[in-house]
Amino acid sequence: MLRLHLKGLENFKASNGKVKLEASASLQEGKPLVRQWMDGKEDAPLDAKSPYWMTIRHDRGDGKPAKAIPLKDGYFEMALPKAFFEGNPKSITVDWIDF
Repeated sequence: MLRLHLKGLENFKASNGKVKLEASASLQEGKPLVRQWMDGKEDAPLDAKSPYWMTIRHDRGDGKPAKAIPLKDGYFEMALPKAFFEGNPKSITVDWIDF
């Protein structure tokens, strides 16, 4: 589980040396809008059925879902999928862009 205290999550990347997961998260009309893809293939989005799907939450800082971006005291929380850890990778690299 990762928790990033950001105002916005324009881009997120996690790599284990074999697989690179990418995502962006925003809010549209107060509801979460999350896009996820793998290995740079943004035109082939992942869906919730993929073993590489990450659960990403927008939290306003008090345990309740955020309703607006930029987040003031909140955070983005993401659960890296179990499949990401298969083969027991030696290292994991995480990068992000906060707009």
